[in-house]
Amino acid sequence: MLSYKIDVRVSIKQDTKHGQYNDSLYFPYPEKELQDFISKNSAAIESQGQARIDNWIYSLEHPATYIEPSKEELLSLIDSREKEITEWESKIEYTDKEIEAKKAELQAKLDELTKEVK
Repeated sequence: MLSYKIDVRVSIKQDTKHGQYNDSLYFPYPEKELQDFISKNSAAIESQGQARIDNWIYSLEHPATYIEPSKEELLSLIDSREKEITEWESKIEYTDKEIEAKKAELQAKLDELTKEVK
């Protein structure tokens, strides 16, 4: 038997000059109405709650299998990251000195990854 605690969630969304604000307020469900709700929906609550518990247990007992990427996949990933870096560099305004320092740092990281892959 599942134990129940039901809250009413009120979602708040508002566009501001700083972007969209998202939040939720939670209020306890009134006790009298809670009992009515549970008695009318107990079978659905029980089955959906148990399904979630079962899925959680299954995911713990049967974790996803790790698949080692191939050398080609890793090199492709490195190549795509280099392209992504180049695209972002063209969109960001830095001094030439800052860009060169960042390129050197990233190249060192890529060189290290390439050594690991080989």
